[in-house]
Amino acid sequence: MFFSKWKSPLFFLTVCGVIALSGCQTIRDHNARSKEEMLAAAGFRMKQALTPEQLANIQNMPQRKLVPHTKDGRVMYVYADAKACRCVYVGTEKNYQDYQRMVYRKELAEEQETTAEINSENRFNWDLWGSWGPWGY
Repeated sequence: MFFSKWKSPLFFLTVCGVIALSGCQTIRDHNARSKEEMLAAAGFRMKQALTPEQLANIQNMPQRKLVPHTKDGRVMYVYADAKACRCVYVGTEKNYQDYQRMVYRKELAEEQETTAEINSENRFNWDLWGSWGPWGY
């Protein structure tokens, strides 16, 4: 009787859905950790939510996004993560610009790596395929 459940398409789809969702959450958590490491490297200060009131405050904020706030006439940037670290990162305009430079450099490095992979020695060998017709390829 137990093994007949394994043959059910609904059971199979449910298991696949759970696996896919847990994989997506793992990727989101990894990306959040990477972003939080870059925020810290850019000079943002992290504070844990130690009280229920602090946790409620960060739960009401946009999650895992840098949001500008004004404090005493100065623009400060706040990043809230109520799930993974239960913390906030706060930084100045300079910290924000340093973070943006780091993001740009990371994206540029990833793009260069992708380009290098594309241009690697495993190129398409046109000679193996003969003529491509009247287009002259």
